[in-house]
Amino acid sequence: MDKREKLLSQNTLPEFFLTSASLRYGKTAYMTKDEKGRFRNGVTYAELMERSFLFAAGLLREETRQGDIVAMMSNPCVQIAVADIGTTTIGAITGSIFLTDSPDLMEYKLNHLEARIFVIENAVSRGVPHLDKLLSIPRARLPKLERVVVIGDFDPAADSRLVSFDDFISDRKRLPAVSDMLYQIEPEMPAVIIYSSGTEGRPKAAMISHHNIISAIRQGDSRIKLVEGKRYMDFLPPAHGFGYMMRRSIEGLGATIYPSHRDTLADDLPAVSPHIITGVPKFFMAIAERIRNRVAAAGMDIENLQEFQKHLILRAAGLGDVELVVSGAAALPDETVLFFRDCLGLRIDQAYGVTETSPGVTINTADEWKLGTVGKPFTGVSVSIVDEKLNPLPAGTEGEIAVAGDNVFMGYFKDEERTKKVLREIDGVRWYLTGDIGMLDDEGFLTITDRKDDMLVPTSGENVSSASVENKLAFHSRYIGYAVPYGTRRDYVIAVVWTDETKHENIIADARNAGIESDNVAEIIADERFKEMLEQDLRNALEVGGFNSHERPRGFVFLANPTDEEETGTLKARKKGVRKKFKVELDKLYSTGQFLKFVQQ
Repeated sequence: MDKREKLLSQNTLPEFFLTSASLRYGKTAYMTKDEKGRFRNGVTYAELMERSFLFAAGLLREETRQGDIVAMMSNPCVQIAVADIGTTTIGAITGSIFLTDSPDLMEYKLNHLEARIFVIENAVSRGVPHLDKLLSIPRARLPKLERVVVIGDFDPAADSRLVSFDDFISDRKRLPAVSDMLYQIEPEMPAVIIYSSGTEGRPKAAMISHHNIISAIRQGDSRIKLVEGKRYMDFLPPAHGFGYMMRRSIEGLGATIYPSHRDTLADDLPAVSPHIITGVPKFFMAIAERIRNRVAAAGMDIENLQEFQKHLILRAAGLGDVELVVSGAAALPDETVLFFRDCLGLRIDQAYGVTETSPGVTINTADEWKLGTVGKPFTGVSVSIVDEKLNPLPAGTEGEIAVAGDNVFMGYFKDEERTKKVLREIDGVRWYLTGDIGMLDDEGFLTITDRKDDMLVPTSGENVSSASVENKLAFHSRYIGYAVPYGTRRDYVIAVVWTDETKHENIIADARNAGIESDNVAEIIADERFKEMLEQDLRNALEVGGFNSHERPRGFVFLANPTDEEETGTLKARKKGVRKKFKVELDKLYSTGQFLKFVQQ
């Protein structure tokens, strides 16, 4: 049995990680930053294993038992990996919370999980330290929470529950007990609870077992061979299914992980030049926008570059050494895929999956790749397109995507009713109904159309794909990063739109040309002259965007200052929540016929 076979034969996450660590004991598992922000500090597999065992010992000191849930909220970092590995090593369960969650949502999740211990990174988002969000919740409203383990600086006097991460993992007395618990874990036990990023109402909490994750790792290995010793840039939220699964796979199969996040990624990519990149569509669209702008500023034609120019551009963007690029979590516009392939010679492999499938379902690969699709199923994963009565539909017919396999989750935590709706038995096989609409072609490639509950149906009766409208606006507008179409049972479609960081360079450059002397995007947006810029930009996007007549928006509500309530932790718009929140403004747009309305929250 070779090294890879030995790894993939393990049945629980602790066995998988410990086998990996024993095979690579002195090799580098993580590279972290020094005080100057440079990736200079290596963490070996031996050190990662020791720290994880010490975290597990800290949990035992706090009387954590098998099946207890430890809540975690952080950017990618070695500490959150230590906490997760340590938690699952003793049969406790990781409960993931997004850094972008509001205090109300944080309160709900901590109580829903009945978490006694909460690991939180005291990072800053939109100017607010995350620990401040937690401490703004009265202690009486978090009756179960006893200990808060803080990654980063904090004031110990702020709350008696607070303890530093380093202090929490300082007790070696209970290390023997950790080893005793390790082999009491069964594959069917839950390993992690991952919340949906949320749209409207309370988010669903998917319970994913050790068997689900190990099966997904084996299935992924059937289509993608992760090679030991490569560099992996980890910037996906640990609370997201895609991010969680990729980190666990990489830790086991042997690439070196470089943790990053949204705020530092633009600088970190060129510094690391990773071999493996997995990201969400917004990430790749942002890189494409940045490259287009800089190539144009240099007076070059992006469609007629020499090979050496392509190499220099990719090197400057941090993509010069990349060997595997995977986009997941949502559909990547064909225009972006073609931009990288045709202009820069870089292939992006689109994948599809959802939290409830741990998360992989399909992927494009070098050998089997088709534009406009998310590829073919992983080995061991079955995909069927079904109608409303759960009857299988033939190739080329659009319907709901159903998935079966060992990667399909256990069910929703404390929610049997939701679980029964999505886990259905068809001809003796347990299927998960994804709620996504798509179709399989004759060769088995899957195409995603939209969410089942996010198709707009104007009075014309022609379905409008929200994803199509959003992608076309985001691609063709110089200023708009997010778009939420609205228009079911209306005569035409309108949309809520706002900008994001990927468009800020354009806003600043165009503002200067318009005589607005500011590098502050918020100040530019507040300037009356920006409204004229925005209206012209939107009209141009509608003109060149290739919209069908029934999907072309005829009016817009522009959010001057979007909040975390509008965006998920994976850079997607909370469409249902946005439509509900701005329903009054949207309805007024129909009555007034106004093309553009600014909203300041």
